[in-house]
Amino acid sequence: MDHSALLALRGLLEKSEQTFSRANAFIDLFVLESAEHLLAKMREKKEAEECITLFTEYLLEADPRILDKDGLAVEIALKICNLAVERGINLPVFQIETLPFPKDLCYVKSHLAEAVLPLIEEGTAVYYADDFEDACAQAAEGKRQGCLLPYMGEDRLPLQGISRLIDEYDLKKCRLFLVDDGTQNTVYLLLSCALRPSSEANFLEIMTAGSRRRIEKTLERADRCRLLSALPAPLRGLSEPTDGEQTVFCRFTLQGNGEDLRLFCGILRLCLPESSICGFYDKAELIE
Repeated sequence: MDHSALLALRGLLEKSEQTFSRANAFIDLFVLESAEHLLAKMREKKEAEECITLFTEYLLEADPRILDKDGLAVEIALKICNLAVERGINLPVFQIETLPFPKDLCYVKSHLAEAVLPLIEEGTAVYYADDFEDACAQAAEGKRQGCLLPYMGEDRLPLQGISRLIDEYDLKKCRLFLVDDGTQNTVYLLLSCALRPSSEANFLEIMTAGSRRRIEKTLERADRCRLLSALPAPLRGLSEPTDGEQTVFCRFTLQGNGEDLRLFCGILRLCLPESSICGFYDKAELIE
């Protein structure tokens, strides 16, 4: 290739870089203007569902030629939430309904479960339950504010019967206990019928349904909110759906400080409205 051809190619490369730069600048401006427009409307709303409806309808009206509408949706949601925090606007999508940390609980009497009791906060009243289902029922019916259940064995796999009960009674994680006292190496959960996080809660567990592409795009932004996350099992490996638009159901956990978790919860509600919180909790360890 002669020198003149190389110069021509270099000129084309420079032009393409300029075009790419202008396109990115246009997208950044579109994200900012969209966020300002939607934030002005959302701050007038009292319910999270009203904000979600505004956001969804705005995206439906977006230019169909936009190739990465899922990625753009997440960028707009992130910008809305960041602007709201900067301006001290408490949007309804940030608000997580919580109750005080449990002050009474029940559990099935065993020497293994009693090894966890020293990790329970001082002043907590403790009662016995007949069996695991009775413990779940007492928590779900409000007879006790929480129940303590074994959750994983030494293989660190969820106990199927316990997982089924947690789902059936729609219980939420309040605290996770890691126990390795020489007798057992396992995991216990403190559960309640409502979100009852401690002041140190730094884990948020989410159940969601949505397109694989939208879930991936949303979780990719978690690090920009100073959160740790991992793609849930249905979104990786051999079980991965081939169609990015196929609806998948999955559970994932985010780790970070409480304020960052609440902010990202707003992003999740806007981008993945079919989400629900399964736990807002901290961890306690008993290691000997």
